[in-house]
Amino acid sequence: MPKKYFLAGIIFVLICGGVLYSAWKQDESSEKQTVVTSPRDLSYKEVSVVIAGNTLTAFVSDTGELRSRGLSGFSKLHDDEAMLFIFENEGMWDFWMKDMKFSIDMVWVDKNKSVVGIEKGVSPETFPKSFSA
Repeated sequence: MPKKYFLAGIIFVLICGGVLYSAWKQDESSEKQTVVTSPRDLSYKEVSVVIAGNTLTAFVSDTGELRSRGLSGFSKLHDDEAMLFIFENEGMWDFWMKDMKFSIDMVWVDKNKSVVGIEKGVSPETFPKSFSA
């Protein structure tokens, strides 16, 4: 069984998918909507991550607000894109599929860049179940 606690709390969410887009309301009292075509539109930083010789663009979720939003509401990501959740403290970090529109693979990585847990093909229908390493 994988370790329940790990330092640095780095979590890769590897995504299978095509085009990323979603409509978000600018203001709940307004009829206007903004089409979000990329995590770049929502202030995500980008880093390159190499896994098994494959380079991915990872969108960094390193604040409470960005971690809370995650990939909720988006339609898909490109095959070479991922989301990287970074935590400052040691802990057991749970993830769920709230407002997700597509399945994902979740990979937990420790401070030594060792994989400590994997959940494959987690679907939106699993909500409110949570997943952790």
